[in-house]
Amino acid sequence: ARDYALHELSSVGETIQLVRRLQAAGVQAAVLKGATVALLAFGRFGVRYSVDIDLMVAKADVVTASSVLRQLGYVRTEPSETVSAAKMSARMRRNKDLAFENPGKGMKVELHWRLFENPHLMGDVDVRSCEPCALTASESVLGLSKAVAPLYLFVHGAEHAWSRLKWLADAGALLNAESAMAGRLYRQAKAAGLARSVGPGMLLSAEMLGTAVPE
Repeated sequence: ARDYALHELSSVGETIQLVRRLQAAGVQAAVLKGATVALLAFGRFGVRYSVDIDLMVAKADVVTASSVLRQLGYVRTEPSETVSAAKMSARMRRNKDLAFENPGKGMKVELHWRLFENPHLMGDVDVRSCEPCALTASESVLGLSKAVAPLYLFVHGAEHAWSRLKWLADAGALLNAESAMAGRLYRQAKAAGLARSVGPGMLLSAEMLGTAVPE
């Protein structure tokens, strides 16, 4: 637990540095999960473990953002740095992100230009619709709004078949944080055509964590 907590604090520091360096290069970046979810769900750091840092930029800024990551010691791992231009172009059309890793720091970054592979799934959410989130008393980053973040987390969990229990723990903490959250979130999901993605996550959370289930 101590090691995980220290890793998360290191991840928070790295997140702040990455966002600042991207800003200096003229790239606006938002944090999708990680540090922002820790505060939204648990109100503090040291509870959850982040595998990687998820950043979202405008698609037009991906090349510049990738260059900044390389300057900071990151290497693109998915697709590899040696992939052909044609395959890279196909990746940009069909996928949502690029994966980078910093061997020296043991940090991983996913650089997103949209939330999901399917461009129509929450496709109206981009870096311009994000809001400031204070990570420390003096450092803020852009993150998904409090209205959008819970919906994204539930749809993300559904996309991956809730294969990591930590995602369900995040979802349960969000539902427990506010008594009206479950009903409001499900109404929001229905209005957006996402009820079939959000509903199963709510049922799983209720079964395993005892959270509320909307009527």
